[in-house]
Amino acid sequence: MAVLDRGGVREGQPFILAGDGSYDLQLNRFLHELPSRGVRAENSVLGYARDVMLFVRFLETSWHGKPIWVCDGDDLRAYKRVRLWCGGPGAVSVGTWNRSVAALDKWVAWSLDAGLLKRAPFRYVDLHHSRVHLSGPSRAEP
Repeated sequence: MAVLDRGGVREGQPFILAGDGSYDLQLNRFLHELPSRGVRAENSVLGYARDVMLFVRFLETSWHGKPIWVCDGDDLRAYKRVRLWCGGPGAVSVGTWNRSVAALDKWVAWSLDAGLLKRAPFRYVDLHHSRVHLSGPSRAEP
């Protein structure tokens, strides 16, 4: 608990641990600053924490420990295939997917402002309030 106290984690505040079990200072700073970025409701903060954590875990398990700080549009598109179209226990509705991408988009904006990312790895664009388009750099096809 001392590490959480040193990190400024207050009672009931969500936090993210890195794949090695260490406290992820930067991701937790993002969660801590969500209220100042318009995400004030406790349930919304919890949802954003869960959405970012799930993407982090996807990257770590599917891409051999790839950190979120070097993700790209291809990673998000692969995550979308798994979460939205593959079925199974991890499948989500389009509405839940849209919220997840909005949370990741907020993380990107915060990371750019904090100087942790040099460029946006992907961009969330709400088209006609019903479709989500992911854009951004992608790796060349083999």
